[in-house]
Amino acid sequence: MNKQPEITDATRNKIYDAFWECYHTLPVEKITVNAVSQKAGIHRSSFYRYFPDVYKVMENFHANLIAEILSQSRQLRTESDFTLPSYMTSLSDILIKYADQIYRCLEERNFRDQFINVFRPEIEQSLNIDPDYPNAEYLSFFLISTMITNFTYWYENRDRYSLYDITAMGQKLFLNGISPFLK
Repeated sequence: MNKQPEITDATRNKIYDAFWECYHTLPVEKITVNAVSQKAGIHRSSFYRYFPDVYKVMENFHANLIAEILSQSRQLRTESDFTLPSYMTSLSDILIKYADQIYRCLEERNFRDQFINVFRPEIEQSLNIDPDYPNAEYLSFFLISTMITNFTYWYENRDRYSLYDITAMGQKLFLNGISPFLK
């Protein structure tokens, strides 16, 4: 007998939530199926019906996080008052919403690479970067890498700066270059 999709989704979400409880404080290699199963309130055998190991949970956790951020980012482009500053401010709102998860996941090289690869076309499209421009790939890579760097700097210094301040400074650097900031 097949389980109802709602039950399957609910169990999978319990596993993701339990995994996050472990993952936000432990390296993935220290997380056990037992620990995740216990936190999720399920049997180990139920865990294995959904995932072969905790690495697959992490992979799916990363993919789901990126997909959620991407989905919300794409909605921003449909807004009538779309401008670079409004886009960056709204994108900052999205990043703040998932700040703990993003910061933790960025410690994993695969997540960073996946984030860049997924968001590069989004940034190109959102900012109307001409794909025929000879350096379009570098420009979009630079922008997404800068976004990640700004986010990381903000997260580690959020008692001193808001992400909006860091984003605004990044926009000024991007639009005016570094020379206005030098003495």
